[in-house]
Amino acid sequence: MIEFYYTLLMLVCFMGMLLYSQSIPAALLSLYITFWFFPQGLGIIGTSTGFLSLLGIVEFIYFFYFYTSRLNKRHDRTFMKKSINYVVSLIAFYLLIAVMSKEMPLGEQIGSIRHFIFYSFNIILAASCLNKRKEIVSIFHFVILLIIISGIYGLYTYKIQFNPVAEYVLLTQEQFEDQGLGSEFLEDERGFLQGRISGFTVHPLMYGGVLVICFFLLMSYFKNVTNRWGKAFMYLIASFSLLLIVLTGSRSILIGLMCGLFYYFFKLYPQKLMKFSLLGFAIVMMFGITIEDEYIRSIMFFWEEHDEIKGSSTSMRIDQIEAAYDVISKDLESLLFGLGRGWTAQYLAKQGNIPPFQGFEGIFIFSLVEHGILGTFLYLMALYLPLYKWNSIFVTNLEKKTLINAFLFSGFIIFVFTGHAYGQWLYIVLAFLLIKYASLQNENIEQYR
Repeated sequence: MIEFYYTLLMLVCFMGMLLYSQSIPAALLSLYITFWFFPQGLGIIGTSTGFLSLLGIVEFIYFFYFYTSRLNKRHDRTFMKKSINYVVSLIAFYLLIAVMSKEMPLGEQIGSIRHFIFYSFNIILAASCLNKRKEIVSIFHFVILLIIISGIYGLYTYKIQFNPVAEYVLLTQEQFEDQGLGSEFLEDERGFLQGRISGFTVHPLMYGGVLVICFFLLMSYFKNVTNRWGKAFMYLIASFSLLLIVLTGSRSILIGLMCGLFYYFFKLYPQKLMKFSLLGFAIVMMFGITIEDEYIRSIMFFWEEHDEIKGSSTSMRIDQIEAAYDVISKDLESLLFGLGRGWTAQYLAKQGNIPPFQGFEGIFIFSLVEHGILGTFLYLMALYLPLYKWNSIFVTNLEKKTLINAFLFSGFIIFVFTGHAYGQWLYIVLAFLLIKYASLQNENIEQYR
């Protein structure tokens, strides 16, 4: 039954966005964003094909039509080539790991690449097919609607200390049984927090990561809102989003958000930020050591151990890194290129979420095991470096460029702490979307072609 409701929801979202935006790519990308606001792995009724696979097929058909019949602008070709080169470089990296690593079967690794290909059509779609600002603005409006609906539901679950959607998903979907979902997070008290919200995603880390990524979208859109009431509404939504992020109770998410905001304000307002930073440091030194709330202390002094706060700790992450090095150090090939794509998923399926890896939290732990030391370096270069480079090339406005860099930096910090499973591919797609949106506002963009 849940597949029926999920399918109906996606159809309503697609038709609603299609009517509102008058744009097929905007409607398709809105579906992709919606996917991240709900439990991962829910199926579409009447088909054995997963949602992302089905969406990827539709996007490929649309892109093929777009390329052959409508692509007539040099600006479009530039972004299309950049996005395709980005996807091809990552596929080439995955093939290199598949060939060089010996632990996982070659066929399984190559087969798993198709999942990335379905993700990648959203990257290409965002870069190539959205060529009007109003199309991207319609997506921003849709994101605001998702935040409002999921946030109200999250506050409701926090109040009643029960998550009906999570419980129903857990009851009807076998694949979620071993993932520790349901309403148990609402029983996880962290200092002043009497539980942790997860919205419809049924996991606070997922919900928090998605909210932070979307928060920077709101900031980007806010810069172009001139109406007084519109600005007041955006301030309200931004404050609401910050409240939701705090209520997820995820320290890694909060640290990532603060790092991104600190970078943004430091680059644009260094003198003011230094004054406030010095004042804040003085307050922390004077009063911070007297704070007794363990959750607040675990954020302010994240390098310390806090026994009352469940979750990741410094010692646990050190144990994870040591364990990762141990499993790949048996030979030179594994040390350099890891055990192969999919090894961590196989390990979790057999062993469960237990020490020493405990879910392979963090990009470095996951990547060290699957890609090795050299492979991890190549992976991070292929994944992040082009985004910073293209932002510096295609975005000429200093404030917009700084905001996108803050978004990229914040996401990097979050995924270093939490791992790639908590919204990394949404982050990549929205990075292309933000760069494209900012570049459409450049008056002299042609000089960069």
